Amino acid sequence: MMGESREGAVVRLADHSDGFEAGKCKPVLAFTMDERACEVERSNVSQMNTCEDLTIDCGANPGAVGLRFVANNAGRVENISLKAKEASVGLELAVGTEGVFRNITAEGFEIGVRTRMSSICVYDRLSLDVKTCGVLARGCKGIFRKCASGNAPFLDYGTEESRTDPKSHGTYCFM
Repeated sequence: MMGESREGAVVRLADHSDGFEAGKCKPVLAFTMDERACEVERSNVSQMNTCEDLTIDCGANPGAVGLRFVANNAGRVENISLKAKEASVGLELAVGTEGVFRNITAEGFEIGVRTRMSSICVYDRLSLDVKTCGVLARGCKGIFRKCASGNAPFLDYGTEESRTDPKSHGTYCFM
């Protein structure tokens, strides 16, 4: 999916839309509609998916996820703005996702990026002005370059159980 630009292509969800109540975690834009794709192993048929040059505005919808993305072997999300008055997650990556995530802003969400058991991902120039944490990751491999989170911690390993299980921590490199 390719937009004209961040300013020229805006996907906007009306405030208080049905189905986006607190606790729902429903995507505004999704590359997979399988709700389990972000929690269990998936196949590797989502090759070379890309999403670039657009804005996703979740408005005031506490159960909204801006973009649910999956890509295997290679994929890219680039030049994306994720905005919310009140919403759950800006960018959610499905299990097994690999790719480059470059020049992404997320503001107003509880969590900027949520990923579980993703393969190698490169995050370049993430600007995350969120409430709870910038990146919530569990069992991932990630390279972070020129990334920042406003007042919230940048990286959190996830649940208390994952913090004490060395296999769940993942491997991270910051540049």
